[in-house]
Amino acid sequence: MKKLVFILLAPLFGIGQNCSEIIKKTDDITGEISFKTPVTEDIRFIKMIDKSGELYFMSLSYYGKSVIADATGVILTLENGSKIEKPNQKVKCEVNSDGYIYKSFFSLSKAEKEQLSKSKLTAFKLYIFPKEVEAIMQESNLKNFNCLITAK
Repeated sequence: MKKLVFILLAPLFGIGQNCSEIIKKTDDITGEISFKTPVTEDIRFIKMIDKSGELYFMSLSYYGKSVIADATGVILTLENGSKIEKPNQKVKCEVNSDGYIYKSFFSLSKAEKEQLSKSKLTAFKLYIFPKEVEAIMQESNLKNFNCLITAK
C-alpha cells in the first residue's frame, strides 16, 4: 500500500520526474547560473542564481493581427480558481512575418512561485488578449516549473 501511495503522489512533488528539458547555463564572467524551461504554449519560466540568491521570472507571448502600443496588464488564471494579477506589467508589441507578437517578461514573487508550483496555469491574458492553455501543456508547464525550482 505504501508503494502505491508513493507512486501516485510522487509526480505531485517532483519525485522521479524527468527534468532533462531544463536548460542550464553558467556565465563565465559573473558566475551567474540560469535555468530555463522549454517554451510551451508561449510560456517560459526562468530561474537565475547569483550571489544574492534565487530569482524567478516568467515570459509570455501572444500572436495577434493589430499593433497596440503602451499596453499594460497581465493576468494568470490557475486551475484552483485563483488568479495572479499584474495590472501595471508592460506588454511589448513586436512585428514578425505573421503579424504581431505581444510579449511580457516579469519577476515572480515568492507567493506567486508557490501558487504556480501547486496549481496548473490554465489561461493567461496579455493586455486585452486572452489565451487558453491546452490541458496537456498545463501538465507540462507545472512539471517543468517544479523541475526548475529543484534545479541546482
